[in-house]
Amino acid sequence: MKKNYIIKMSRNFLLIAFTMIGLSSVGQSLYDNYILNFDDTSRYNHILIDSFSNPNNIWQLGVANKSVFSSVNNVMITDTQNPYPTNDTSIFIIKNVACCSGFVEAHTVTFNGLYSIQSDTITDFGMIEFSPNNGGTWINLLTDTAYFSYIDWTLKPVLTGNSGGWKNFYCRLAQLGPLLNIQNDDTILYRFTFISDSIQTNKDGLMFDDFEFMDFTEDIHELKSNFSLPTFPNPASNILSISIPMELLQSSKKYSLKIYNILGLLVQESDIPKAVYDKSSLSININDLKTGLFFIQIVDMENNDVSSSIFIKE
Repeated sequence: MKKNYIIKMSRNFLLIAFTMIGLSSVGQSLYDNYILNFDDTSRYNHILIDSFSNPNNIWQLGVANKSVFSSVNNVMITDTQNPYPTNDTSIFIIKNVACCSGFVEAHTVTFNGLYSIQSDTITDFGMIEFSPNNGGTWINLLTDTAYFSYIDWTLKPVLTGNSGGWKNFYCRLAQLGPLLNIQNDDTILYRFTFISDSIQTNKDGLMFDDFEFMDFTEDIHELKSNFSLPTFPNPASNILSISIPMELLQSSKKYSLKIYNILGLLVQESDIPKAVYDKSSLSININDLKTGLFFIQIVDMENNDVSSSIFIKE
């Protein structure tokens, strides 16, 4: 079981400590295929909290213990105990290194996680920005108009107002690779900002958890993909329904359904019964899957054609 504790340091010491950890990265990989849940200290080298331009930076890593926000495990949050202050701009950065040609081949680069927000609508808000060149250029992933057609949000976060609890977000960024000439070993940054105005409302602010970063070229056991598979609901908790194109299923062929986790491990597999072939949808039980992101495939066993989709188990 993960520890239930709050990091008890002065704010400035905490910020400086994590900035130093993030900058050192001695003996630890920064390559971009990993899960960052803020409890695994081996991943702290990815975290940079900006205490230089703002010594009063309110981003903290710890257990949330506030009027609305609470957590058992560590999260990244705008102060673990106090409402966010007025007239504040606070930043933390996640530092990665492009590694596996996902950007180079414009194949698969994904970024997803959980967020929860309680703030004034519009006037107090969060931002997520992306830098392809170690901070030389920044792109606002939520509002940018120049690159919006290259940024694919499956679940786009709304970082203002009240989310009513934890929400998932999921983004694909591979198409930015050729456009911005991102190469393997380039340092890429994700910048998270929370901005407040001059009105004090004593709200809890913004928090994040369970980031997942993927950068790879080869699809999981995929040879060619003919159809996408709409899934609903997405996220799903117990039953996932798959809308199957009628062109896909033919009674003379045999099909298999496979589910892979974010690390590419096969976690569920079954043959599709022929009785389904005359229907337009298939329902599967995902109750035994852990919370997270999954890849689902229907494979034509005769010629290895693959139709695939992505879903989130909540």
